[in-house]
Amino acid sequence: MGKILMADFGDKSGNDPVYDNARTVSEGGFYGREPVIAKMSNGTLVCIFLTGGPTEPHNKNIIFYKKSYDGGLTWGDSQVLFSHPYRGVWGTEIFTDGKYPMMVVSMYNALCPFKELQTFISYTYDNGETWTEPSHADPSINTTSIRKGIVLSNGDFLFPVYWTIARNKFVWNEEGYYKDGWWDGTAHECGVAISSDKGESYTRFGRIKGETSLWEPACVEMENGHVVMYVRHDKSGYLGISESFDYGRSWSKYRLSDIPNSGAKITVLKVNDKIVLLGNFCADARTHLQMWISDDYGITWNKKIAVDDEDKFFTYPHAFADDACEKLYVAYENYREHYLKIYSFEELGL
Repeated sequence: MGKILMADFGDKSGNDPVYDNARTVSEGGFYGREPVIAKMSNGTLVCIFLTGGPTEPHNKNIIFYKKSYDGGLTWGDSQVLFSHPYRGVWGTEIFTDGKYPMMVVSMYNALCPFKELQTFISYTYDNGETWTEPSHADPSINTTSIRKGIVLSNGDFLFPVYWTIARNKFVWNEEGYYKDGWWDGTAHECGVAISSDKGESYTRFGRIKGETSLWEPACVEMENGHVVMYVRHDKSGYLGISESFDYGRSWSKYRLSDIPNSGAKITVLKVNDKIVLLGNFCADARTHLQMWISDDYGITWNKKIAVDDEDKFFTYPHAFADDACEKLYVAYENYREHYLKIYSFEELGL
């Protein structure tokens, strides 16, 4: 199926049409990031976006929200779902395999990116029509950025997480705000949060570190108990990898893979014993947005499919597999327009 426009935040000229009041809340309506898409039990599709402010992270960042009642073919009006008067907020995951669907809502002070990160959870009890006021996440996972969760073969919930380590610069100020050096003194490390009681409590495992920051991890269970974490590794030109063979409790030493990546978000899923990896498979630019498919648990990638024009800037894919309908939904963006593509398992060989 061709790409479907989900949201358009306009451009800096102010001449492009935008959805609803995006121009007002976004100080021009031309900045939107990281669509996160999910399907409710009644079939409603929901998607959140980061917008607000001229960039991210920014203390005017907010979460926009849209719904589709026809399988993603058309999308309703945007609404501001969550915002904060003094801090930036953005959403990183909508997890639907628990008792009730939950959304991860993160809050930061953009003047010291992620050093003051706070993690909240919101629930919906009516298939995405309304969401509860965010409440603090379990203490073991507060201050982490929670990414796309999976259900392991033993029934555990596993969420890849990353966090910021402030190694120096105890005192920070606004001088480096949006300038070179604003990340000075910090590094990102990765791990996982595991729940063995269907989301009632969590335990954090792993402390995966690299030569430079590792962040936006994505996990997939290859075989029972064997979990692979793919990690964004800035400046290396490749994805990093760590592995667990005990359902995420312990992790191998981090290593670089031979999978090219420009330092951008990746998404990985397991669909009918095939592994689907989505990302920018290019070492130096957020282009070449592709879907790679493996039928040997990631040892080789026998199929590579362009999601959009490979020479153009498209990035930050988020996806889910609808096993009942045998469809794969892929959301992505170019900082302004947010798109959805829907693939049948049959056309992908899944």
